[in-house]
Amino acid sequence: GMRAAVPAEVQALQELRELVLERLSRIDKSEQGDWETLQRELRQWAAAPHRWPVYPHPISSEFGYREFRGSYGFHYGLDLAVMTGTKVRATKDGTVTVAGWRPGYGWVVEIAHEAGYSTLYAHNSSLKVRVGDKVKAGDVIALSGSSGNSTGPHLHYEIQLYGTPVDPLRYIDEG
Repeated sequence: GMRAAVPAEVQALQELRELVLERLSRIDKSEQGDWETLQRELRQWAAAPHRWPVYPHPISSEFGYREFRGSYGFHYGLDLAVMTGTKVRATKDGTVTVAGWRPGYGWVVEIAHEAGYSTLYAHNSSLKVRVGDKVKAGDVIALSGSSGNSTGPHLHYEIQLYGTPVDPLRYIDEG
């Protein structure tokens, strides 16, 4: 019936709203600090990138510590094992700040978003944007590949908040 006609975005917003209202109901309004903190957190969450950059998106390496060729190190992004030539999409509206070759990353795109967020998409085979381009979430910005320091075709995806990498899996909230 009517439920099926509701776009996923609207449903997601309704669910977020219900979650927020539920959280608000447990907060004493006299504790103004909590109220302001929650509002700030919500704005921050709303501004964050929540989409997958590629479809499908098989995860080959998660964010965090890992062993790589016998040595141990921190992996600052999410590796998604996709075939060369897979469309890489911006995960949030923003402005392209990097579009070119970077040692290690190969052909890379970086996008600045609002509220201190930026995203990075590495090891591409070709780039579809230039520095200064304005992009919308879902726009194709590159085709994936295996350029730079790469053991095989995949997309290395990073989300940074004020320049510090954060775990993309904590932010992605679509299936």
